[in-house]
Formats: sequence, structure tokens, C-alpha cells
Amino acid sequence: GDRESKRSLSVGAGLAAGLFGGLFSASGPIMGWFTYRQPLGVNVIRATLLGSFILTTSVRTAIVGVQGALTAEVWILAAVGMPGVVFGTWAGGRFRPPLSHSGMKRLAFGLLLSLGAWILVRAALSF
Repeated sequence: GDRESKRSLSVGAGLAAGLFGGLFSASGPIMGWFTYRQPLGVNVIRATLLGSFILTTSVRTAIVGVQGALTAEVWILAAVGMPGVVFGTWAGGRFRPPLSHSGMKRLAFGLLLSLGAWILVRAALSF
């Protein structure tokens, strides 16, 4: 649409993201879906999601650390994964996909929808 969602819908999306974040550490799909449905620039959406993910990940990591679960294995896995994250970030900035603003929104929405469907399928199969 051309206008931002009503305040009540924004509050509802925030509550749902908070609930799913607290229960399943999965607030991202709701926040991504909601922000990409707004008439906002990609940079605004990116900054909003990045800020939120940094905050929630930092709090989660601090809680896990206080509980003593940041073991040597966790640090080793983080160190092994870091080069892939750095390379992927570099490649994404250097070789931008030839997509329009709306095309990028559709791609992000499709990826989030696919991830959500995959999680539901795996959960259903585990019963």
C-alpha cells in the first residue's frame, strides 16, 4: 500500500513478534513480513531489522553467557562460521542482485514465507 499500517496493527505485529521471540527465538519472520509490507525504503527496513536483531541477539547471548552455556564448543563453532558470514556480507555488497525495490521486497517475503513453511513442516513431521 501507499500508507503505513494503523497503529493497532503495528502494536499487534510487535506483540506477535515479542511472543514468538520469547517462546521460540523467532521474531524475525513476523518483523520482516510486517516491515516489508510498509511503504518504507529498503535502507529504513534494513536498519530497523538490523537494530532489532542486534538487540535481541545481544540480550540472548548475555543470558546464555550468564547461565554458563557459552562453552568452548560454542566459541569454536562461532569462529568457524565467521569467515562464511564475512564473505557472504562482502559478496552481497559487492555483487548486488539486479532487483528493483519491490522485487527485493518480494524476494525477502518469499524467503521468509518459505522458511516459515519449512519450520511448520518439520514440526509437523516430528510428532
